[in-house]
Amino acid sequence: MSPRSHKTALGLGLVLLATLAVYAPSLRNGFAMDDLWIARPADDAGRPLPLVGRVAPLRDYFGANYHAVSGHLSELYRPVTILSYALVNAAQRPGMSEALQAAPHHALNLFLHLVATGLVYSLVRDAGGGRRGGLIAAAVFGLHGIHSEVVANVVGRAELLGFVGGAMATRVWVDARPGGRTWSVMARAVVAASLLFLAFGAKESALAWAGWLPLYAVVRGRAALPAVALAVVPAAVYLGLRTAMIAALPGAVPPIEWAANPLAQVDTVTRVCTGLCVWGYGLAMTLLPFGALRADYGPPTFGLASSLVDVRVLGATAGLLAVAVGALLAGRRRPLLLLAGAAFLGFSCITSNLPFAVGTIFGERLYYTPSLGVALAGASVAGAVARWPRLAQSAAALTLLAWLGLSAGQIWRRNPVWRSDEALFLAEAAHEPPSVRMLVCAAEVVRMRGDLARAETLLRRAVALAPDYALAWNNLGATLLNLDQLDEAEAALLRARRARQALPAGQEQMIEANLAAVRDARPPR
Repeated sequence: MSPRSHKTALGLGLVLLATLAVYAPSLRNGFAMDDLWIARPADDAGRPLPLVGRVAPLRDYFGANYHAVSGHLSELYRPVTILSYALVNAAQRPGMSEALQAAPHHALNLFLHLVATGLVYSLVRDAGGGRRGGLIAAAVFGLHGIHSEVVANVVGRAELLGFVGGAMATRVWVDARPGGRTWSVMARAVVAASLLFLAFGAKESALAWAGWLPLYAVVRGRAALPAVALAVVPAAVYLGLRTAMIAALPGAVPPIEWAANPLAQVDTVTRVCTGLCVWGYGLAMTLLPFGALRADYGPPTFGLASSLVDVRVLGATAGLLAVAVGALLAGRRRPLLLLAGAAFLGFSCITSNLPFAVGTIFGERLYYTPSLGVALAGASVAGAVARWPRLAQSAAALTLLAWLGLSAGQIWRRNPVWRSDEALFLAEAAHEPPSVRMLVCAAEVVRMRGDLARAETLLRRAVALAPDYALAWNNLGATLLNLDQLDEAEAALLRARRARQALPAGQEQMIEANLAAVRDARPPR
């Protein structure tokens, strides 16, 4: 190994070590939020959860929707991710505590993030960024604060597997020598296509790799058409299996809950205008992940926008267009910037709510792969900085170190938030403005502790922020019933009955049951 290669290996090792260090506290986390009903091996009564509690036949995973584990219907199709939960759970001994059950899941998430960080180095280095550019890109990606949810929360596995599969497929295919032996090229094509299929089967939005891989191939001096053909086959197989899964669903898929994504219940103009605002917010958070990170961005975090001349819409659109136009104009001289713009816009567009409403209005996890764009842009800037005067280079280096330090600090602070439902919901309820859904969840946590007065306070905040949210009014009524405030309980429950935002599917009878309990609690006249 040459001295330069040795220095590069040492640099990459330090980047990976720093990434490991800032995420190490997540290894103590348990299961939180979606983990509890999708990834853990058994329910509260100790009964194994379907598909993940024990390893089922392979066909069961490729015939099930993502939420089949919890008995719900969904059009989400992530068989590879569900299988990964099952395989980790199968390696554990019965009777282990929940913390020990969760530990290997968190270890696997962290390992996958380290692999992803190494792949970023490799992709950037060989696309013209050089070794120094590759190291800077790896550091930016590995220590990016917006990744904290993906790594520290078990169900972030979908994003990790989608990224690693797509990036590895890109490496395998593009590294094939032009004019090489036919059998070698065919072998690489099979491996790359298989990796793409695994990526698609981990997360639907990974389908965007089918567009980014050919662009990367062109930047590397390879032909685009074979790369397109390579991606078409696994995409067609995946979409065919997903279509068959949806056709076999035993009933109608419940609508997207208002508290998760209010854009699922508005007109197209409002959805597009608000979606542009939220997409612009995602761009800002990806560039500068130093704001208040959240587990849930439901109402009223983002106000709805219904006009294209809304200043928020104009500002977001200007920022997104600047990325697109800048990438195109700089693409010939700085191909890394072309790849950066395509990575951010291509991978984030599908979940931006512009083409269609997705399951959430915004999620930090949705920007795991799009943040590759920031890493690529950082490497490109590093190449330009190398020609600046020494003083300017020093200033740029200090700026990068400050960015990395602040971003790593975000990760360190967010790790313990995902330790449990209780830790997560109470932390999220402290945000201003808080997510209504997190306020309701936090109220349930303190109610289970027996602190009914605090539960009432949290729920009153929730109904003040979202006066038409039936679940908040229902839970407030139930809490007031437990506090023997019968008149107020009845008023809250009647308000829940009239609320426009109905209870989640399957809970429609809860309001009537609580009203009956209020009537039963009244003394006979």
